[in-house]
Amino acid sequence: MKTIFITIMFVVALLVTGGVLLYARSQPAPAPPQEVNRGVQIPTQVAGVPDATASTPTIGAVSATPTLITVNTPTSVTFTANISDPALIPNSVNLLQLGTAGRQPAILGQLQASGNNTYTITYTFNQSAAGSLQIQVSAAFRGTLKRVLSNVMTLSVWNVYSNPPTNITLAYPQFGSGTQVVTSPPPAGQTLYFDIEGWSTSQQQLVPVVGVSVYPNSTGTTLWQWFENNVDVNGILQASGTYQYQQLSNGITALTLAAPLPIQYFNAGGGPTEEVYALSPLGDYVITLTQSQVAQLSDYGYEPLTLLVQILNTMAIP
Repeated sequence: MKTIFITIMFVVALLVTGGVLLYARSQPAPAPPQEVNRGVQIPTQVAGVPDATASTPTIGAVSATPTLITVNTPTSVTFTANISDPALIPNSVNLLQLGTAGRQPAILGQLQASGNNTYTITYTFNQSAAGSLQIQVSAAFRGTLKRVLSNVMTLSVWNVYSNPPTNITLAYPQFGSGTQVVTSPPPAGQTLYFDIEGWSTSQQQLVPVVGVSVYPNSTGTTLWQWFENNVDVNGILQASGTYQYQQLSNGITALTLAAPLPIQYFNAGGGPTEEVYALSPLGDYVITLTQSQVAQLSDYGYEPLTLLVQILNTMAIP
């Protein structure tokens, strides 16, 4: 009897223990303790690492005064850039001259703050050959690994021509390899005549690109009067607004072709005209400029009238 009782108690104990174990195994694992935000802002960016969602800083357009320099002539050029981003690192704004492909740019100097988010520097160039210079500004900003670059601007480097008998000088760009000025004996009634020649890839030789004529104006007439007496004898071009009057910064006044010649001009017996007529500051010379019929200025990447006026604006007449 005692043996039966012991056996019954063992079975009961076994059943109870198994039920406890089964209950314990059926319970879900306890959840990990929740992270409590007690008013402390958790940073979304590691210090010193740029935020990928932040906008990239920019440098405003770079300008230069002047944009044209001449060979073997020390010329001071003032560069200006606008940078309004508050993340700019002070004293990090550099002026760069770009080199040929594969070469590191040269640092010409550091732009200084001049107020109203403007940074400036004046640098003196003295170039020995005509061509162009590629200029850029770079700056460093907080939160940005790489330096930010501005637009690339171009400085033109022009040749200089001087005529000893008249002491008239002017500058002109490079029209391909071997660009030169060829002076010819002036026709009757002219003081000076010359062509600026450039290389023609189609003809494989130097050809006239721009022609320049200088006439004496001993009577002291105005530019419009000279134009009417020698070109627009019927006043048709002036009445139709074919030529536009301009005052250049070197004191020269000019009439520049602004519209096609009207048919009435040819019907009245008018002949070919030049693209630019100009009067020297003292009024003693009339100068004309025109592009050649052999080679067009657009062939060299220039807008014809714009370039002719630029050349005229470099002219010095004693």
